[in-house]
Formats: sequence, structure tokens, C-alpha cells
Amino acid sequence: WLKLVLKPKARLELNTFPSSEGRMFRQIPVSACAEPDTHVSSLSSRRIVLLGKTGVGKSAAGNTILGQKEFISQRCTNTVTSECLEKKNTVSGRYVSVVDTPGFINSKMKHEELMTEIARSFYLSSPGPHGFLIVFKADDRFTEDELQIPQKIEMIFGQKVLKYSIILFTRGDQLDGEPIENDIEKNSRLRHLIQQCGGRYHVLNNKDENNREQVNDLLKKIDTMIEQNGGGHYSNQLFQEAERFRREEDERRQQEEKQRQEIERVRKEEEKRKQEEKQRQEEHTRKQQEDKRKQEEKERKQEKLKQEEIERVRKETEKIKAEYDAQHFELQKLKAERKREEKPFLLLNSTKNKCKYFLIFRQFLLLIAIKI
Repeated sequence: WLKLVLKPKARLELNTFPSSEGRMFRQIPVSACAEPDTHVSSLSSRRIVLLGKTGVGKSAAGNTILGQKEFISQRCTNTVTSECLEKKNTVSGRYVSVVDTPGFINSKMKHEELMTEIARSFYLSSPGPHGFLIVFKADDRFTEDELQIPQKIEMIFGQKVLKYSIILFTRGDQLDGEPIENDIEKNSRLRHLIQQCGGRYHVLNNKDENNREQVNDLLKKIDTMIEQNGGGHYSNQLFQEAERFRREEDERRQQEEKQRQEIERVRKEEEKRKQEEKQRQEEHTRKQQEDKRKQEEKERKQEKLKQEEIERVRKETEKIKAEYDAQHFELQKLKAERKREEKPFLLLNSTKNKCKYFLIFRQFLLLIAIKI
């Protein structure tokens, strides 16, 4: 987490603070990229920028630091500050400039407009702020929204901005006498953020505006931070680096967005092609099924006609057979009647034949007798 940039003959001063594992880390201040001010022990000016989420008490903290009502402050969750505003006053014999900024979670401003407006705080604190106060409520839970605040600050001012930052807890009166360290120790993400800021944090009670000791302690911590940073403030060079990095990130995001859009376009075209192919296949399958159904229907009709024809032939055959049987029966009946009618004549013929045969036999016998 520690990034070190050294210039030749840079003056180093060490500061220790505990990590989450209980080990001691040394914060190595760097004079590189920092523009030196007059020595911190002198009554020099201090330029401060307040950053944080909407409704955490940035404006009230600015009023407390300056010792007078300069910023509009209301106890509500809606945004009061919509643009960066600089106010100045003499505090403990030194010239102090405080820049209040809009809240990072601002429903009234677009994201790009909000980032641009917060970045304008650098120009209001020209030639550059000595310290950024990242404001949180002392009695609030450190959620995912709070975790995104430092990331957004780094997006605007660069990764080195935390070297010039102090975590400021407002609503110190809500701690009921309990030290803020208890809450820091319980929350690993908050503890990590404070470590990124060199272990620097401060608690402010905005209700006790007459307590100038808390403001003097804050200014002393800012002085110590300036010494750790080699006697310089957040410089134009760092801001330009952050802007260049931000532009590169924007270009990268735009390129990624173009690639994503291209991938999305190709994906949609592929889905459309697959959908059309699927529709064609379904249409082909549906047509095949329809043709098959029609063929089966045709075959069923042909089979039905065939069965009807067979039934018709069967009925006609039965009818012809019945007629034939009736005619045959009638014929047999007629033959039987004819036989009955012809029987006496046959008997008569039979008697005649017998007499004829008898006469012939008798003549035959006479011939034999003559010969003898």
C-alpha cells in the first residue's frame, strides 16, 4: 500500500502507526511532487478541502474550523451544497482557507458533472490544498457506500491524494465519551482506509463550536502531515497526473465500452442469426409435420374410401347372392314340380318298354324253337 517516490537529497521524516495485525508501519514522507511552503512552525496559511458523502456534516465542519457561520448547514439527508465554495478566516493566528464540496452521492447532479465540480475545488485552493479532510459520521456504520468514497476521491485527485488526507469524524458528541478507536478496531475496512491515510484521523464536535482546542489539534495534525510530505502541499503536478490518468481511464473505459458494444452487437447478431435459424428449423419441422399430417389425412381418407368401396361391394355381393339363392330356390322348386308332373308319363313309358321287351323275347324264343 505504500508507494515511494524519492528525489535526490529529499528530506525524510518517519512516522509510525499500527496496522490491523498490530505491527508498526513507518509512513515515509516524500518531498517529490510536493511544492514546499514556508516552515510549518511559522504562522503560514493552510488550505483545506472537505470531501465526503452527502449529509455527513462537511459544511458544519467547515464552519467549526473557521469559527464562524460561513457555509449553509442543515441536518438533512438531501444535498445542500451543489457547488464548490471557498471561505477564509484567521484561525489561531494563521490564514485558513476551507473549500466545501458537493456530496459524492448527489441525486441532483449527474455523475460527470459532480466529478467535474468536485475537481474544481483544487483550483479554488490554488496553488493546491495542504490537506483533504475525508468526512464521515462518527456514529454511522461504514458501509459499501462509504467504502466507495475514497475510490472516487482517488479517481479525481489520483492515487497519491491519500498522502495528503485525514479522516475526519463529525458528530463526536454522539460517541458518549467512548473513544473512536473502539469503532476503528471493530471495522477492518475503516481501519485499512485510515492506514492508507498514514494512520491520520480526527474527531470533531460541530455542536461545540466554541471548543477551539479540537480545531487547533486538527491544524496540528495537518502540520504534521505537511512535514511528513516534505513540507509541501498537494501540487498542480499531482493534479495533472491525476487528470491524465483520469483521461486515460476515460479513454480506456470508452474503448472498453466500444468493445463491449461491439461484443454486444455481435452477440445480438449471433442471437438473431440463431433465432432466425431456429425459426427456420421450426418452420421446416412444422412444414414437415404439416405435410406428414396432410399425407396421413390423405391416406386415412383413401383408406376410408377403400373400406367404403369394400363395404359397398360386399353389400352388392350379398344382394346378388341373395337374388341368386332366391332364383336357385325357385328353380329347384320348379324342377321338383316338373318331376312330379312327369312321373306318370315315365311310368307309362316304362310299361310299354317292358311289353316291347317281352314280345321281342318271345319272338326270340320262337326262333330258337324253329331252329331246333
